[in-house]
Amino acid sequence: MPDDNNQYNPFRPQQPPAPSDPNQSAVNEPVQAPIEQPAPVSSPPETASDSAWTAPEPPVATTPPPFEPTQDNIPSSSPAGIFPVSESPSEPVAEPTPPKKSKKAWIIGGIIAAALIVVSAVGVSAYTFVYQNPERVVLDAISGALQAKTTTYVGSLDFKDDSYAVKVSLDGKQDGIHAGTLAATVNLTSDDITASIKASVLMDQDGVFYVKIDDLRELLDKIVSESLAEVDLSDYDNIITLVDSKWVRFSPEDMGEVSEEYSKAQTCLMNELKQFKENEDIRKEIAALYDNNRFILVKDSLGNKDINGVSSIGYNIEIDGKKVNSFYKGLGETTLGKKIAACDKRFTFDDGETYNDNDKPQTLELWASQFGHELTELKVADKKDSAEYSGLLQPKFNQDFTVTAPKDFVPLKDVIEEFNKLSESNNAEALGASIFKFSE
Repeated sequence: MPDDNNQYNPFRPQQPPAPSDPNQSAVNEPVQAPIEQPAPVSSPPETASDSAWTAPEPPVATTPPPFEPTQDNIPSSSPAGIFPVSESPSEPVAEPTPPKKSKKAWIIGGIIAAALIVVSAVGVSAYTFVYQNPERVVLDAISGALQAKTTTYVGSLDFKDDSYAVKVSLDGKQDGIHAGTLAATVNLTSDDITASIKASVLMDQDGVFYVKIDDLRELLDKIVSESLAEVDLSDYDNIITLVDSKWVRFSPEDMGEVSEEYSKAQTCLMNELKQFKENEDIRKEIAALYDNNRFILVKDSLGNKDINGVSSIGYNIEIDGKKVNSFYKGLGETTLGKKIAACDKRFTFDDGETYNDNDKPQTLELWASQFGHELTELKVADKKDSAEYSGLLQPKFNQDFTVTAPKDFVPLKDVIEEFNKLSESNNAEALGASIFKFSE
């Protein structure tokens, strides 16, 4: 067999020769498809005793020169199996040399890492200076509250003066502009009386109001006894029995019993307010008006705190009274403002200024969720002369609930009829006059 230098080397291990019998395969020799080879090299003649040629043992003393086949000593063909031609030995497979670590890879990796750091830094900066921009947080919170499908909230109001103190707790739900509920507890303390009033208000999808005062008789008895007023509640027994802890309905039809004009205005107003919720062009017009009269000014950052399990960021905001007045008057020139004014001819956006020049700016605390900028708390506190007041509101948005109008209620017209009866008596003259002054 040829060696690495294409020289025949008899000491190189050979494959077992194929059996001389073409129908007999060598033991354990796998059958292979014939491989096209160059002209075979014949082997020395086979002896009678040999069935296969075996490589000669190497000489002890000297090494014979290697056999070099030539045209003279190699016949053109050999008997099968005498001098089998084996495949040229395959070159040894060199093990792959691991590639050298290129410095370029480190450079590219370093550039990518640096780019990620820069992008991260820019992202944090954008988050801080753009997304968490104070004015954006405040406007997102207010805009989101106005456009929320539903709102639930709890809150409180406190008023205090030298002679009285009032504490109000609130628990409400609002579905869009129309349907909603509000439960309020009013605790009144004065030099003369101490009383607790529990009242509820409900508005259904048609804009119909329902009002209920719990334990009205007990409340009136307490007020009369503590104030030592000379009032005989028996004169009002029918009315008290009629409305005590019961829903009283204020529908446009019911209000028509008091004032037909007011009834029409109520229906018209509810329809126009619904347009504000549904008409994007109207909302854009209001937004443009605010852009020209930005009366909400962000003053100081209040840091972070947890409000009902929500991480929130807070700011002191100031209400610019002059711009409020300008915004209010500008509403009269908008599509919504004109439609509202058309609902009630007695109403005008030029009725007066909301803020006087001498009023100091109103300051509020506004808190919004750190992610999403949903309004989480509004807080106000102020003091003027001997009076102090404060308020707190904590809303949640887009939660599912249903507002259902009460089935049992007293129509307002029934209450009006009882008041008409009282107006005929001297004891109720003052009360009747005050009630019916409303309908004029």
